[in-house]
Amino acid sequence: MKNRRSTFFSPRKPATCEGLARACQLSVWTTSLALNRHPRVKLATQKRVAEMAAKLGYAPNGAARRLAKGRFEKSNTTLEHAGFLLLSPPHWTTAAPYVAFMRGAGLGFADQDVSMVLLTASDEKHWQQAERIVSGKMLDGWLLAGAVTDDVVRRVRRWKQPFVVLGDHFSSHAVHQVNADHEGIGRLAVRDLACLGHRRIGLLGTNSDFQYSRDIRSGFLSAIRKLGLDRNEKWIQYTDGTESTHTYVSEMLKRMLATKPHPTAIVIAESDHLQLALSYVRQLKARAFQEITFVSCEINAASVAFPGATQIRFPYEQVGREGAHFLKRVAGHPRIPTQCIKIPPAGLQASASVQPNPSTIITP
Repeated sequence: MKNRRSTFFSPRKPATCEGLARACQLSVWTTSLALNRHPRVKLATQKRVAEMAAKLGYAPNGAARRLAKGRFEKSNTTLEHAGFLLLSPPHWTTAAPYVAFMRGAGLGFADQDVSMVLLTASDEKHWQQAERIVSGKMLDGWLLAGAVTDDVVRRVRRWKQPFVVLGDHFSSHAVHQVNADHEGIGRLAVRDLACLGHRRIGLLGTNSDFQYSRDIRSGFLSAIRKLGLDRNEKWIQYTDGTESTHTYVSEMLKRMLATKPHPTAIVIAESDHLQLALSYVRQLKARAFQEITFVSCEINAASVAFPGATQIRFPYEQVGREGAHFLKRVAGHPRIPTQCIKIPPAGLQASASVQPNPSTIITP
C-alpha cells in the first residue's frame, strides 16, 4: 500500500533571526540591533522589525543574547530579568510584609516589561543556587528583603550587579533602599486623633528590637511633642517579644487603662492586633473604656470590619513597586548616589460599616 502523507499536525518551525532579517530586507546585524532597541537604529526601523517579528512569531534566544551581552559589553546597563532574594527562613515567604513586597515588585517589573525570579537564601545551599544564576548571567539585578546583614551586602556586591534593599536591613553599609515611612505613620495617627479632640493618646506596640517599631514610636512621640498633647509613659506599652500575642495585648492594655486618667484613644502599631484589643476592651463593663477610639496600622484591609475603628495601611506593596522602578534606574545609571526612598502612608481609612460618631469621642 502506498504511503500516505501524515495527517498529524506538524508544528511550524520557529522563525530565526536570519529569516526575520530576510523578511525585513535588512542585514542580520541591523535586525539584531533593532530588536535590542539600539539607538543607532531608527525608531521607524525598530517598529518595522518588531511588527514583522510579531507576525512571524519570532522569539529571540534569550540565552544567546545574554551571553553576547556579557562578552561584548563592559557593563550591563539594562534590566530585563531581575531576582527577588528573600534573606530569611523559607516560611517567611508567606509573611504578610514580604508577600506585599513581592506583589508590588511583580507589578513594578511588569510596568517595565521586566521578568522576576523569586529566590530564598536561608542556608548555604540556597546561596550556591543564587550564585549559579549569577555566573550564568541569567539576571541583571536584585531586590533584597529580610535579614540583610553586612555579610549579605558584601556577598552580593561581589556579584557586581545592581541591587536595592526593600524594607529594614541590619547592615552598617550604605545601600540603595526603599522603605515605608514608619515615622510618618506614627505622626499621621497622632495628628488624626488630635484633630478629633483627643489629648490623651496611647500607643500599643510590639517588640522594640525591630527598627520599624522604633520608628513608629519615634514619629508618635514627635507628634505628641509638636502638638503639645498630654504624655504619660504608661500610655506607651511595648512587649519584649516573649509573651504570646493574646497575652501581651491584653496585659499591655490592662496596664495602659489602669492609669488615671487613662488614654481616650489608642494607636495599635502592629497589624492584626486590633481584634484582640477590641475583644479585651469590650469585656470591660465601664462605658468609658468601651468608647475608646482606635487607630490600627494594617498590612491588609482588616480593620474595616470593625465598627468605629480607623486604619493606616502600611504601604508595603508600594515599597515593592517603587523598588522595582528604582532598580531599573540604578541598573541604567550604575554611579547613582546611594539613596534611601521612603514611601509615605496614603492616609487613614475609616470603617465602611459605620459613620464616625462625634459623641463617642471622650475629651478631657
